[in-house]
Amino acid sequence: MNKIFLFFFLLIYVSLSAVIHNIPGDFDLIQEGINAAATGDTILIHPGIYQENIDFIGKQITVSSLFHLTQDEIYIPLTVIQADSDEVAVNFSSLEDSLSILIGLTLTAGNGAVMCDAASPTLQHLIIHNNSSDGHGGGIYCEDANPIMQNLSINFNSSDGKGGGIYLLDSHPIMQNIILMNNSAQDEGGGIYLENSNSSADSLVLQNNSAVSGGGIYSENSNTIFSNIHLINNDSESDGGGICAVQESNTMLQNVFISGNASDDSGAGIYCHNSEMSISGGTFQYNGSIEKGGGVYLEDAEVEINDVLFYHNHSTEGGAIFLETAILILYNCIVEMNFADEIGGGIAAELNSFLQIDNCEFNLNEAEEKGGAIYLTDGGGVVDFSAITDNFTEGKGGGIYCENSPLVFFELIVNDNVSYSDGGGIYCDESDADFQNLTMIGNSSGRDGGAIACLNSDITIFNGLFQNNYADDDGTIYLGNDSQPILYNLTIVDNAVEDKGGAVYCSSGSPVLVNSIAANNTGSYGFYLVSGEPDISYCNFHNNEDGNFRGFDNNIGVITTVNVNNAPCDEFYNIQFNPQFDLSGEFPYALRDNSPSVNAGSPDISLIPDFDLIGNTRIYGQYVDMGAYENQNVLIVGVEESSIASAVINFSNYPNPFNPSTEIRLQISDFRQIENAEITIYNLKGQKIKTLPVILSDAEHCIEGCGMPLRYSAVWNGKDDNNQPVSSGIYFYHLNIKNSPTGKMILLK
Repeated sequence: MNKIFLFFFLLIYVSLSAVIHNIPGDFDLIQEGINAAATGDTILIHPGIYQENIDFIGKQITVSSLFHLTQDEIYIPLTVIQADSDEVAVNFSSLEDSLSILIGLTLTAGNGAVMCDAASPTLQHLIIHNNSSDGHGGGIYCEDANPIMQNLSINFNSSDGKGGGIYLLDSHPIMQNIILMNNSAQDEGGGIYLENSNSSADSLVLQNNSAVSGGGIYSENSNTIFSNIHLINNDSESDGGGICAVQESNTMLQNVFISGNASDDSGAGIYCHNSEMSISGGTFQYNGSIEKGGGVYLEDAEVEINDVLFYHNHSTEGGAIFLETAILILYNCIVEMNFADEIGGGIAAELNSFLQIDNCEFNLNEAEEKGGAIYLTDGGGVVDFSAITDNFTEGKGGGIYCENSPLVFFELIVNDNVSYSDGGGIYCDESDADFQNLTMIGNSSGRDGGAIACLNSDITIFNGLFQNNYADDDGTIYLGNDSQPILYNLTIVDNAVEDKGGAVYCSSGSPVLVNSIAANNTGSYGFYLVSGEPDISYCNFHNNEDGNFRGFDNNIGVITTVNVNNAPCDEFYNIQFNPQFDLSGEFPYALRDNSPSVNAGSPDISLIPDFDLIGNTRIYGQYVDMGAYENQNVLIVGVEESSIASAVINFSNYPNPFNPSTEIRLQISDFRQIENAEITIYNLKGQKIKTLPVILSDAEHCIEGCGMPLRYSAVWNGKDDNNQPVSSGIYFYHLNIKNSPTGKMILLK
């Protein structure tokens, strides 16, 4: 009780002993009041213009206008410290802390407005304008300082060096509700400059600031968290109109609005080099750079962007985003109506860059030369659950252009894109691209490949719908330069080409086409072969203009036998009957129950995915359906029910995707069936790559009848049986016991 009483006594004593010094009144000059003040005192400045420079001289006092008492903002512009232009307006350089408070004033005409040198004051409700520093920090200079900055308006300040508005060196400020407008720096950081500093900021507006680099913000080797930040109409003579982050900076941006920024070089919105960054929520719009990255430029960087709209940004390369030697993770984003003078209307990626795109939309983007939505060369990536629609290029790849780049696509929609050259939807050159669940509708090309053009590329497509695409020359699917694609369960219907190959045109290559339907396509022949050795089996070609096959010297299309449904077919089990599409509802090219394509697919199901294009289970057994859609009503024919249930309970690998190794794990209910078992790894061509022994993972062997599943595993290091590294791509693993499932894994390098 005595301690509590003493505490309140001291509190009341300190409060009562604090003195308010009125300026003018008690003193003529503000500095005189500071000199006379004791700890806890307030220097209360009445409206007027005070031509002096002040120094807190280490005191824990409050210097304020009448705003401090009334909370009326009218007093802030009426109470002005007009400094001598040779000195800083307010100086904190004597170890001041957060109890040294400057509040409710206008600071102008100084050689910098506020100096925080090894001091950490509180700065609140200030107008800082028309100050000019012959060094750094036209508005606020901080070195080895941790100030609190709240509710500041920092406008029309300039520095001959860095940080037109705020300069931070080895400092860790807290910033809230700050407006920085029309500040400029002769070097970096028109609005804010950070070096070796850690900062958190909420509710920032940076508008019309300019610098050589980082017109809005320049960050060097600094860790920052910016929330609710607006970067508008900032400009840089070099890189980073809005933000320039370099030299191992780590920047987190939340809820951003980045609009109308410009750079004479790259990264009008954001320039990120040798740094890490995350952006969550917001909009990039109307930003423009002359060289690369209208919205964002990345180099030697790792960046994650989530829930962001990129709209109407412009550059020569990468209208919205450009990256080289960088990693970009993009998810839940919309990339719309961006423009590139040359490549990548939405995104351009080069030089060992990696893209991971998930649940994104690319709409109405345009590039004059290549890649209306996405341009990727000498890199790689994974694209899942995304849509590429209504994009345009005068060159190749109306939607996507990839060159010398391994890519994995899952659940991709590529619709209504236009190329005046090759590849209305997608153009692949020397690229191994893997597609699972691909929809391509309404794309068009001025030359070859209304939907997709592949040159010297070993692509794979599992489950694909190609509908109403158009080519002014050859092929809905165009294959050239010795391409060797693997195509399973495609539905290629109602496409039109002006010359040859209504469904597929192969100038040279060895494509594998299995379990697919090509029907009602216009253009000379369904599959037009110039040269190569295609492998076409278990397909249905029907009603294609001029005929179904041209250029084959084997017995493709020559009826010699019947298939499992007793339908006449060639020796490769290809049929030529009306596929009997449903032609109604959401999926008009699904198969009716009486379709000759039901249960007419290959008995080899080792490569077939677990689900069809719309997520229906593929009916594993002896046969599957042809085409992209698996009929769910007709029972499998010719398959005997196994009298022994599968002993395998779980079968998976981790990590997946992986590099360089992954562990294949399984649980089995009957240890007798695992004796001498092996796991075999296959590539997408069905070629055996590696055989692995399985090893018991449980600490102790289970004896017969114990009732506990046993855990086994095998580790694959990404090498074949000759101990040579294999390339990136999709691989399958299979346990050689009865009724074992097949697993799929992705190697990414």
